[in-house]
Amino acid sequence: MKNIQQKKGLWYLLPFSVREKLEVPSRYDVRKELEIILDDFGGKKIEILDAGAGDCFAKRFFTGENYKYTAMDFSDGCAVDNPLKLDVFGDVQNIPFENNKFNLVLCLEVLEYVSDPQKAVSELFRVLKKNGVLLVSMPLMVGFHNDLYRFTPPALKLLIERAGFKIKKIKSVGGFYRLLGWQIAKLGYRGGKPKNKFFWPFYYIIKISMGLIFQIIIPFFLFHLDWLDKEKTETFGYIVVASKKII
Repeated sequence: MKNIQQKKGLWYLLPFSVREKLEVPSRYDVRKELEIILDDFGGKKIEILDAGAGDCFAKRFFTGENYKYTAMDFSDGCAVDNPLKLDVFGDVQNIPFENNKFNLVLCLEVLEYVSDPQKAVSELFRVLKKNGVLLVSMPLMVGFHNDLYRFTPPALKLLIERAGFKIKKIKSVGGFYRLLGWQIAKLGYRGGKPKNKFFWPFYYIIKISMGLIFQIIIPFFLFHLDWLDKEKTETFGYIVVASKKII
């Protein structure tokens, strides 16, 4: 999973329950879907592959003794934010594990980067056990990283079903208000530090004020207004839950 890198500071004094709604928008929805998925497993011991794990955001949800979590990502390039957290280096288009190994595979904010998404999804299908679950998230909005692809719900359905999966759910990651909050948050990053040190105190006062207003208060407020958007066609992206059903 790719992430917006945040510098350590006041941002990390916020509770995780707040930060997850303000950082990468899909992370809140991923957590909610994982709660449902893990509840369906009913406490069974399961093996999880986080394919394209990036900063291993999802690892925090698999700390119990019933979970064996494996984080996989590239051995080089910007896909790896902290390689010390990874368990194995590997390409989602050529996963270095045997067939039918994992009960749950995560592919979070990854498929938009790979050159052959169909091959990647086929690999995810291969390493899943029978009745295993796939959880995919993917952005739709523009202006977010240097991605190769964007997928609408019909395209996601086609991509994932072609690999053999049965789709359980395709869900929008928020609607108009959450998307608006995410866009407004970018205002907090605007403006560079002046060269003249005399102006630095004024710069930091303005920077901190803008960060508080545009990156925390307004996006958090809009997040909780999102229920007003019933259709959610204007969205940050999508989450797909699918299963490996073999007859």
